[in-house]
Amino acid sequence: MNNKEKRGKEIKNEDINNMNLRIKNVSKWKTMRYLDKVEENANKIRYEDSIIKTREWLKHLKFEKLANRSYDN
Repeated sequence: MNNKEKRGKEIKNEDINNMNLRIKNVSKWKTMRYLDKVEENANKIRYEDSIIKTREWLKHLKFEKLANRSYDN
């Protein structure tokens, strides 16, 4: 093997390593983005549950006030 062939193999190995690094970075980015979406969906569900509970609490509070008014009269 002469120096030209060695250099050609080194360049090819560098290209393969560079491509593997790019693939690794893209897959990491996609994984992070997926996990962000999962967390975002969990937060959205938690927020919607909180709104529902607050509405129910306000509804019960309103009925309690109305019930107390009728007893006062």
